[in-house]
Amino acid sequence: MDFWTALEYAAWLISIVLFAWMLADARFTSSQYGEDFLLSSREGEDE
Repeated sequence: MDFWTALEYAAWLISIVLFAWMLADARFTSSQYGEDFLLSSREGEDE
């Protein structure tokens, strides 16, 4: 296995880890906060 093949495998591994982390974070966030809170925006709101 040459350097570039090892680097390619490392890049794929990092991509898979980041994707799994994003899925886990999305699941955690949706379990902690309600849909109305996640979809609400306070920008531009007149008080």
